[in-house]
Amino acid sequence: GLDSASKGRLSITYYREDLSGSDFLKRIENWHMTSEWIHEYRYKDVQDKESGKRKRYFQPFIGAPAPINIAEAAYGENADDKIKKATVARLLPCIIDGQPIPRDIVESAVRRACNRIAMEVWEWNKTLSITCSLFKKYSKEDFNMALDENRNTRDYLYGRLLAIADRLEEVALFKGEKDRPTNAARYMQIFSVRPNRTWTQIYLSLSPYLQTREANFYKNLIEEVKWKFISPEEFNLDTPLTGEFLLAYHCQRMKLRQYKKSKLKDKKDEIEKSEHEQD
Repeated sequence: GLDSASKGRLSITYYREDLSGSDFLKRIENWHMTSEWIHEYRYKDVQDKESGKRKRYFQPFIGAPAPINIAEAAYGENADDKIKKATVARLLPCIIDGQPIPRDIVESAVRRACNRIAMEVWEWNKTLSITCSLFKKYSKEDFNMALDENRNTRDYLYGRLLAIADRLEEVALFKGEKDRPTNAARYMQIFSVRPNRTWTQIYLSLSPYLQTREANFYKNLIEEVKWKFISPEEFNLDTPLTGEFLLAYHCQRMKLRQYKKSKLKDKKDEIEKSEHEQD
């Protein structure tokens, strides 16, 4: 690896003499294959023709995050450069030699991803998806990037519940033109530590929104997920969750966003069909 110490100077941060070019490429490819996730932090600034204002469009992509992005997810965008460089140096053997990702880096990223209200939306979204990549690689489990509706581990199911509650309140707040974080967002950190007790609190806060007809879909989905727990004891267990709940949260969140787009498309098709019949 190369690191720019100052303008015009480079230092070698990681060097392997015994590694052939083909082996090196295979290991890089393996890192990307086993760490890939859906991210949305690449963006393009486009100038609006009418207003003249610049708009930022985030572009989804599937891949493994760069080491510097991992360092920033674990320790923050404003972390000291020495910490970032040290973290990147610790990650290079993981990429080139297949060594396990250091546990403290993963745990730090998970903690930051849970502390949602401490970050701006764009930074939290970036931190969340990178943490999903990290935890997937660290756990050595082949987690699907799409929602796994058959997975019934406690951590995964609690992550799904949090995403459903978050989306339900988010939609209700948007319709009511209220600009504030959802309770799922506010309590995400404590939810990761005491999921059962915090879930009860979050669910009670949803009462005003659950009375509407539009909420039936979310209400039924919550019940469906709760029934997937292996036992009531498993659901009532109030011990900390692992980073797996973040993967489930991310997957369920994306699924609900796709559901909204699908509904809008169906409605548009229905209107166009009706107009065509009238003609």
